[in-house]
Amino acid sequence: MAGASAGLAVLTVPTTLVLVVMTIFWFLRRQAPWRRIMIYSITVAVVLAPWLYRNATTLGLINVCSTGGYNFWLGNNPNSQIDLPCSVAPPAALREKLHGAVSEHQVDRIYLFEALGYINEDPTAFAGRTVNKALFFWRLDPSPVTKAYVRQDALIAWVGTLSFAGLMALAILGALLLPASAKPLRSLWVVYCLAFTMVYAITIVKVRFRLPLDHLILAFSAYGVVRIRQWVCELRFVHRHIGCEGEPYFKLETDADWLQGFIEREKLV
Repeated sequence: MAGASAGLAVLTVPTTLVLVVMTIFWFLRRQAPWRRIMIYSITVAVVLAPWLYRNATTLGLINVCSTGGYNFWLGNNPNSQIDLPCSVAPPAALREKLHGAVSEHQVDRIYLFEALGYINEDPTAFAGRTVNKALFFWRLDPSPVTKAYVRQDALIAWVGTLSFAGLMALAILGALLLPASAKPLRSLWVVYCLAFTMVYAITIVKVRFRLPLDHLILAFSAYGVVRIRQWVCELRFVHRHIGCEGEPYFKLETDADWLQGFIEREKLV
């Protein structure tokens, strides 16, 4: 199921391919059984195979996405700005080059080399843009590029900031309080976040592109809520149910113990 889900994610959002690669590296670093690694990799490949075959026969190129160069140019051209919509009209000189292209692949390569040329002219500016886009990727409120946002700028900004800031705080708390056996999952989450951030930092960036990471944020934040609840319950037991020798009459299995047992039983790490 993991491989099939990853393959479908790549077909939906091609940039999630970087998460698949990071997962395989994580498996290798954790010295996971080769059988598990092969099943995951082959399942991803099987799901992607029909689309790769289509691109190979139609475009003459085996790839998942045929607009990588265009997306790279969108984030690296004289008119690109973080707070503007993704679409940018190419200048006249570039339009002439594109007019002479005979295939979709050639169009994409023209965009790619135009972006590389622009970066080569001022690599310092490219580095600055990359850092700014990486920070923008994790902004707390939505990207201000929609008409609804412009009309209700302050309201949307406050609602987005308060909701996502609280969610991230719980997610960080949950990640920090994971039991020892689950800490590798935390490292995988960090790798996912860094890799995905870098992909969009060098291309185009919008807050909505962060969506493939949200399920992990929700999972860790849910565990953060569980641990807060556990602390509250333990404090109540300590204050209300102290035995003769200062020990509680009974001891609940902590959520951390339960999670660790579940991970060991399911062999998740």
